[in-house]
Amino acid sequence: MIGQTISNYKITAKLGAGGMGEVFLAEDSKLDRKVALKFLPPQMSAQPDAKARFLQEARAASALNHPNVCTIYDIQEHDGQMFIVMEYVDGSTLRDRAQPFTLKQVIEIGIQVADGLAAAHEKGIVHRDIKTENIMVRKDGIVQIMDFGLAKLRGASRLTKEGSTIGTVGYMSPEQVQGLDADHRTDLFSLGVVLYELIAERMPYNGAHETAIMYEIVHVDPQPLSAVKPDIDPELDRIILDCLQKDVRERCQSASEISRDLRRFKVDSGRKRVSRVSTIRPAYSAIETAPDSAVTQSRATMAPQRSIRKPRSLAALTPWVLAGVLALALIYAVFGPGGDRNDGGVYRFSVNAPKGHNLVVEGAGNLAISPNGRLIAFAATDSTQSSRLWIRPVDKLVAQQLPGTEEAWYPFWSPDNRHVGFLTRTGKLKKIDVTGGPPVILCDAGSGRGGTWNENGDIVFAPGAASGLLRVSSAGGVPAPLTNVDTTRQQNSHRWPWFLPDGNRFLYLVRLGVGGVESPDDSVWIGSLDGSINRPLMQSDGNAAYANGYLLFPRDRTLMARPFDPGAIGEMGDPFPIAEEVFFDAGFNNAVFSASSNGALSYLSGAGVAGYRIVWYDRKGNVTDTLGDIGLYGNCRLSPSGSQFAINLAEPASGNQDIWVFDLERNVRTRAPPD
Repeated sequence: MIGQTISNYKITAKLGAGGMGEVFLAEDSKLDRKVALKFLPPQMSAQPDAKARFLQEARAASALNHPNVCTIYDIQEHDGQMFIVMEYVDGSTLRDRAQPFTLKQVIEIGIQVADGLAAAHEKGIVHRDIKTENIMVRKDGIVQIMDFGLAKLRGASRLTKEGSTIGTVGYMSPEQVQGLDADHRTDLFSLGVVLYELIAERMPYNGAHETAIMYEIVHVDPQPLSAVKPDIDPELDRIILDCLQKDVRERCQSASEISRDLRRFKVDSGRKRVSRVSTIRPAYSAIETAPDSAVTQSRATMAPQRSIRKPRSLAALTPWVLAGVLALALIYAVFGPGGDRNDGGVYRFSVNAPKGHNLVVEGAGNLAISPNGRLIAFAATDSTQSSRLWIRPVDKLVAQQLPGTEEAWYPFWSPDNRHVGFLTRTGKLKKIDVTGGPPVILCDAGSGRGGTWNENGDIVFAPGAASGLLRVSSAGGVPAPLTNVDTTRQQNSHRWPWFLPDGNRFLYLVRLGVGGVESPDDSVWIGSLDGSINRPLMQSDGNAAYANGYLLFPRDRTLMARPFDPGAIGEMGDPFPIAEEVFFDAGFNNAVFSASSNGALSYLSGAGVAGYRIVWYDRKGNVTDTLGDIGLYGNCRLSPSGSQFAINLAEPASGNQDIWVFDLERNVRTRAPPD
């Protein structure tokens, strides 16, 4: 069929074949895009019942619109043979992977597959054939599930299909093997098999033939992962074995549950590396703001929740940040001219905060290296907790404070290395000449979330925590809207812009979420001042920057780099790590790093996330006790009797934001039921 044109699709190559048909790569001449055409076996098109069921399932699957599900564009018929038009996924299946996946990669794959399944199950669609061959990893790292709605249509037998293999049988759930009705929980069992296989590098059921494998699936419990890989965390073992429960009533009940558990495991496993605790300036308080204090603890594990029998008067939130060294590090010239990685002549050194000051980490993003790589601007607080900007030449040991920069944060440089733009906590966008002179107000900015400056004197900035981007002249004036938050796509914020070298196009983070609940499916977009482009570039939960041929972005507190040609948008190489334990504030979706035009990199070293401690004060202002673990709390309300209090708790990793009620007499807490 290669070379044929069917409808508006010109077939150019064969991608694969199996019991459910053949797949070809084709060019869509109408929409000028690559697509995949899947031709179903002739016998399926010849059976009226099978054809009707296929059409029903394919229509349902085509309604899915999720980044972790391969999209179905169309259903057609050619010479009596049905075919579907699907999104072409440029990547490889989990089965085709040559090298074993790391544990972090497996967890991320599990999260994305679970998210895709959750979206399908919400629409009543069950895949029924989750296996490594049906899960693709795109070159940009996004994981997509293939063949939704097709595995159900296998003819008369529920157990096998034409061309079935031992590998396929190995992923079946007990209810599938026994020919029983299978609902969405059969996909969860199969996902557990996939995760087990990727971690253990072997299948959980290993009979010598199909019948033996089916017997094991129904009657034999798999060996725990910790017995195969002794270094596996027991909590991860529990999550996967929960998917592999034979009784559907004992199995985890939703894909969202799996995604949530894996996200929590990812965060908790990272927190185990935390070694120190430091304070940050308070962003908000519940009843009365607790005064800031010096570091008082050196362990990441807080005191356990316990009963407090002494009289109480006031509850407050004391802000903390779990972190490591909290020192500014500089890697001078990570990349050489032309985008080549500079593995020789790389200089690393630390920049300490000025004496009597602390680096500002609240909200992250409070440092910027100049385009020529010679100066670092950063925010630091004094004993009054007021933040100001400081400038430190990389070849000097002393930093100088910029006068008039009270309440400054999120600095960014002008292309000529002479001015620093910055936002303030008082809702202004300002600039200051680093060679001398007072700051100049450019416009109002609300609670800003980053800015960037091009050679034509344009500044793009985020004016608030829930807004699109604005554009204003570096001379000041009335800002103009540049991007609009698309609530129909569940967007709630555009933030952290970064100009590309042409001064027209820029990167920015699009954060998703509905009703105050954040989503894990955030992404980096690319937009332009002239409006010629505005689309997603890659999935990411943090800010991105460009430097000398590389795109920089955070992943699990590791700063990653991937080759990127800004002149050929969409063409990116494989990512690789360049710095570990980079401080990341999940509440702001921001990692503390900055890169110069010539490849010098500055970042804040630290492992952890910002949070708050619940603290009790007496009427004299003395701390009497603390309660619970550190978390992203807010809006605390104490009951009239003083025996309970309600508090909001956000979980950025899972996207949940709920109200919890603490019962102080019984020493328990419960999640308030949803409305």
